[in-house]
Amino acid sequence: MSANFPFQENIDVFAGEKAEKEYWIKINSKDATSTSPFNFSVKFTMNIATGKNQYLKEAIIEDKYQDIKKIEVSDVIIPRFIPNDILGLVFDGVNLIKIGDTSSYLISTYPGINMRCGVFSSAPNTYPYIKLINQKDCVILASITSSPILSDDLSTFKYKELKMIDHITINNIVYPILDISSNNIITLDDYTVKGLPNIILPNEASLIMANYYSNNIFTTDIGNFSITPKTITINGLPSNALQTMFASNIIRFTDGTNNLYQIVSKYTDVSGGTVLISTGYGDEPISLSGDITMQLFGYGSRDMIDERIFYIEMDPFTPVKSSATDSSLNKMFGVLFPSTQSKNWLYCSGEPHEAFLPRDLRKLDKITFTIYDSNGISLNDTFKNRPGFLNPNYFSNMYTTIVLKVEEVDKTLVAKKNEKK
Repeated sequence: MSANFPFQENIDVFAGEKAEKEYWIKINSKDATSTSPFNFSVKFTMNIATGKNQYLKEAIIEDKYQDIKKIEVSDVIIPRFIPNDILGLVFDGVNLIKIGDTSSYLISTYPGINMRCGVFSSAPNTYPYIKLINQKDCVILASITSSPILSDDLSTFKYKELKMIDHITINNIVYPILDISSNNIITLDDYTVKGLPNIILPNEASLIMANYYSNNIFTTDIGNFSITPKTITINGLPSNALQTMFASNIIRFTDGTNNLYQIVSKYTDVSGGTVLISTGYGDEPISLSGDITMQLFGYGSRDMIDERIFYIEMDPFTPVKSSATDSSLNKMFGVLFPSTQSKNWLYCSGEPHEAFLPRDLRKLDKITFTIYDSNGISLNDTFKNRPGFLNPNYFSNMYTTIVLKVEEVDKTLVAKKNEKK
């Protein structure tokens, strides 16, 4: 017997050695074929021919894991910001109630919302507005004719992050604000073919500010434009001018009319011009002259730190018994909680796990991860429900990192221990 190794030469078992081994498995969604950081798969296999995964277009763990006694989600890091699926800012605590058979709406607020009507004077004209403040945002509602004047003197309102709003989203349709009165009433441009509902979001108590995330993306001469009700052709467009444009974005040209266009797709024609296929909200193509500025209405971003919890699904590891009052959550492997955050990333804690009986040990072949928000809605839907992104590289730097802790039973060691007994 060696003095350095305290075991008998005829027994290959260290005194007190456990029959389980722990492994820490590091998984990154950027190595998977999926473009979504919230729904991706990893396989546990070996490429017999090369021993490497360099020819396999999937996320691969190049080893086998079997006789699994316990699997645990140790750490999860997700993108902190993802694109919103609502056009504009959701401003909580506000309802719109339709006034008779008109396109005017009374603004009704919940407790905690500060609302004040005011009039800005710029001789010889006056410009009415409504100021709304909740715990997170401060906005000014103004008509599309008043907002440019008010925007030129935002210092009057004494809020650094103030946003001027002159469009409202209702049921995914954008309506310009035509007028504002002093008794908390706004009048919208009523597209007769669309039809305005009587009460806007009465249960959710939220108002969607369509142009909260709007920005001017370029200015060019009218000679570079050709516009019809369904297509917009732009020549001489900078290569990066439309990099933040998605399918279903709304664009508007500074032509003094209310015409809006919703983008369906884009392509480059034979002459090198960029052609945007669109659905026009107006009845006629707009008439443009002089220098034209294109304004893009964006979807903004959703901060994941605002979620109460996250659910993680790890197919095929599904709880064997019902574990949630909401039956749709029974398939979830566990719960994660938003913890610490950095500028672009959110660390989630919770350590959900599952243990298995000796007669029901598992092996790892393939795991598909899906992450859900606190309402049980897959975060992948943000990506899946918006196909045809006009910038395919937008999500190239967005990925999720998951660390699994796996306990594997060493059956050989167990057998030898049994023989020793």
